[in-house]
Amino acid sequence: MDTQRVRRILSRDPVWGAYALGDLAPERLGFARWYATPRDTALVLVYEEFETPILFTFGDASAVSPLLDSISLPRKLLLQVRPDIVPLIAAHGFDVTKTSMLRMVLARAAAPSPRAELLTTASAAELADLYADGAETGESPDFFHASMLAGGTFFGIRAGGKLAAAAGTHLVCEQEGVAAIGNVYTHRAWRNIGFAGECVASVTAELGRRGIRVQVLNVSKKNMTAIRVYRRLSFTPHCEFFEGVAHKVVPNSSAAIR
Repeated sequence: MDTQRVRRILSRDPVWGAYALGDLAPERLGFARWYATPRDTALVLVYEEFETPILFTFGDASAVSPLLDSISLPRKLLLQVRPDIVPLIAAHGFDVTKTSMLRMVLARAAAPSPRAELLTTASAAELADLYADGAETGESPDFFHASMLAGGTFFGIRAGGKLAAAAGTHLVCEQEGVAAIGNVYTHRAWRNIGFAGECVASVTAELGRRGIRVQVLNVSKKNMTAIRVYRRLSFTPHCEFFEGVAHKVVPNSSAAIR
């Protein structure tokens, strides 16, 4: 599908479409399968870089529905969809487990923290050790790959001689002017003293220096502590959506939404 056409559709809401815009980068474009309605009222992306493909939709349910009817979907999907799309996925024979999320967008970059240092590919092992601290409690960032350090932006703060907190990006696409902030974590021994916020502030400042116009992040609607921190850093809510996993169920059985 023509990338200019995809870009034109997503530009109607680049905040919701930020991740998909990032998938127009040359290094990611080969993993993306795009589908659009004849009048470009809706767009569906199946992104296949990872073991479980990601399904993203753009447009309201009435426009997305015929697209889903025409697509052969994998039997397991990771979802990034707006609330009105979830019943469509279930109606297409999938059992859906979902988490209610908030997409936030940066209004203005914060000042960088003097305590935060820019992390490089040489920091991959330290970051992995930091994130492992949350494995037992299920708090570790669940979408970190060491390769993200190469083209991304990561900052960390040290305490006690070790990396105590970090924040970074899921993707950065300078060609499209978009970035998705994530991989934010503070070691359990160093919480409630502002380290995570300082790291995020430094990330936003560096992304701004790199010319990134649209900076977004995802946060669980239940995580009020994180939402308050992000609001203080000038992130504002843009829309609600669902992250989740969809499994194809046995034909002729009923799909459930949990």
